[in-house]
Amino acid sequence: MATTHFARLSPRCFTTTRPRSLALGCLPKAAAVRQHYYLPSPNLPRQLPGPPQHRWFSSERERPPPTESFSEPYIANDPQAPVTPSPKSLQEDLLNQEESKATEAKKQRKRRALLYAAKTFQKPAYLICPAVSVKQAQHLRAPEVVFLGRSNVGKSSLINALFRQEKLARTSKQPGSTAQMFFYSLGSMVPQMAILTLVDMPGYGYRSRPEWGEFINEYLKSRDQLRGAYLLIDANIGELKASDIQVIETLNYLQVPFQVILTKIDKVKDTTKVEAEITRKVRALSSYFQEPVFLASSRRAYEMAELRLNILVTCRVAKAPN
Repeated sequence: MATTHFARLSPRCFTTTRPRSLALGCLPKAAAVRQHYYLPSPNLPRQLPGPPQHRWFSSERERPPPTESFSEPYIANDPQAPVTPSPKSLQEDLLNQEESKATEAKKQRKRRALLYAAKTFQKPAYLICPAVSVKQAQHLRAPEVVFLGRSNVGKSSLINALFRQEKLARTSKQPGSTAQMFFYSLGSMVPQMAILTLVDMPGYGYRSRPEWGEFINEYLKSRDQLRGAYLLIDANIGELKASDIQVIETLNYLQVPFQVILTKIDKVKDTTKVEAEITRKVRALSSYFQEPVFLASSRRAYEMAELRLNILVTCRVAKAPN
């Protein structure tokens, strides 16, 4: 058998196309193949095809063109394309959200105030002092509001509905049945512990007496604890009588703030027109007239709740919701 002499062979016979690292056996096979063919490592995220990132180009001409983008082409006035809001629209949206939050917060405060007024007027009311002179009611110190109106305008019925007591004030279909000043206390029969006092004045106008007008003038001039007046007007008539105008001028002269309550509103078809007309006339007669105008009716529970809250605010028992 012939013996092969490897020492005589040329080293070029061992030359291969594989990497030098594999030929020498210095690196593992898989790592050497990745190094030669620029394959990504299995532990790294997959790279996009293209030239190696570590290559340096001598000029801009040698730099390869950028890869094509696969994004959708832009279509002008495309209704399905998402609209990027402008800074102005974003600011308007933020302002609208703040306004809606403020409106909702205001409604919540109004609901809490109406609930407080309803709970306050659930307390019993008492007739503590019928009087024919202001001197007979000098011992009363609670804040007061007074009801003024023509004969048979419905003051007694409104008081019963306001305090939720049907027999608190005596009602009658005949005008002129109230011939005295009646003081109603809320919360306690003891005048010093009452929350407020409501005064029912005798009716003026038809079948009234001259001394009743003196009661009203004497009371409005000398009552220190008076916080405000409520003028009751018959909405079924739809206009101011001469006696109503005279009382409004007296309130304006004595600088007594007052509000208007339209009674018998169930008999009126167009309440908005009557309310607007009376409001315009009263505003022209007195600068102490305060709005809003209340509509008194058994079917308008919300208006009655608003009136209760307004009386508490007028007597400074509660704060007006902002």
